Amino acid sequence: MALGKPVVVTKAGGNLELVKDLETGLLIERDTDAIADAIVSLLSDTELRQNMGAAAHQRAVEMFSAKVMVDNIEALYQKILHPS
Repeated sequence: MALGKPVVVTKAGGNLELVKDLETGLLIERDTDAIADAIVSLLSDTELRQNMGAAAHQRAVEMFSAKVMVDNIEALYQKILHPS
């Protein structure tokens, strides 16, 4: 995603938080046919692939850049040190 590429991931774990289905990539069931179909659909549609890649990059920057991660950790420390 950080490289501006759409992703194909299974509907498991943190993938559900990372990927917006049909926007930044494709969320699929854990099935070889579903994986193949998803990859083929991205490879056969340049516009879709480029749009998803751009959205994936934007999401990666907004949610997972070094600054965002540091800010999130700092906020957690502040919450621990100064509970309301």
